[in-house]
Amino acid sequence: MAAFRIFIADDHEVVRKGLCSLLQAQPDWEVCGEAADGREAVEKAQQLKPDVVILDIGMPSLNGLEATRQILRGNPLQRVLILTVTDAEQLIEEVLKAGARGFVLKADAAKDLTMAVDALQLRDQQTDAGDAFGNLEAEQLRQRIVKGEDFAKVAKEESDDKRSGEQGTWMATVGIVLGVIHVALIALIVLVLVGAVFFLGSLALFHH
Repeated sequence: MAAFRIFIADDHEVVRKGLCSLLQAQPDWEVCGEAADGREAVEKAQQLKPDVVILDIGMPSLNGLEATRQILRGNPLQRVLILTVTDAEQLIEEVLKAGARGFVLKADAAKDLTMAVDALQLRDQQTDAGDAFGNLEAEQLRQRIVKGEDFAKVAKEESDDKRSGEQGTWMATVGIVLGVIHVALIALIVLVLVGAVFFLGSLALFHH
């Protein structure tokens, strides 16, 4: 069986070498080439024709988005994954418009990158790639990678859910604080009334 060939481009050598080690540890996977900037990535990807190209979005010479566009102009069927430092909705829309199949956050690359590459590999090998995934997290990642056009929508829904959850927590906290203030005010009023009654009683005794 021929090795599944992967090309990696990242301008940080330590990161690039770490990703190479991570991917080459997988059975039948081979890192066939590396690049330290976008222009070099385009040239080498066109020469090597790997199964998957992984591009850092923030490279010198050409950023990952422009490198993706140029690679796909030469080979429209090339599968590209983008490494990003954020999943901001606008950025992800740009990633997908450039033609990449999906994105992986750099912070999550250690746990998500191999699953993302696996998803692209399995899509071509199986009619239903989902059969190869044994947990919900992996299936959700596969759906995101394979169906890139849904990324922006999913990201927005998750962001809305997060904001809704945060708002609910904030409202609950406000409710608790107001409740405590309410109880404290009642206690203060009672103390004032008791003090007033005691004071009036003392005055009455004094006059007698």
